[in-house]
Amino acid sequence: MEYNNFKMLDDLNISERAPSGKEKTKTNIQTNLEFLNLLGNILDVYVPRAGEVILSFGQTDAVKSQDKK
Repeated sequence: MEYNNFKMLDDLNISERAPSGKEKTKTNIQTNLEFLNLLGNILDVYVPRAGEVILSFGQTDAVKSQDKK
């Protein structure tokens, strides 16, 4: 009878991973979701203000030119 060593190895890996693998995968997904939530919160807070900051750089030049007159 022929043996398929790769199939046996795959079955062995699946049987070793089955109980703890699901929990590890669930934990990894939860961690990624929390990171994406944090990234979304940071973008919500700082992106709208980025335009104001960039515009304020242009306004400081106008104020300095008015002070020189």
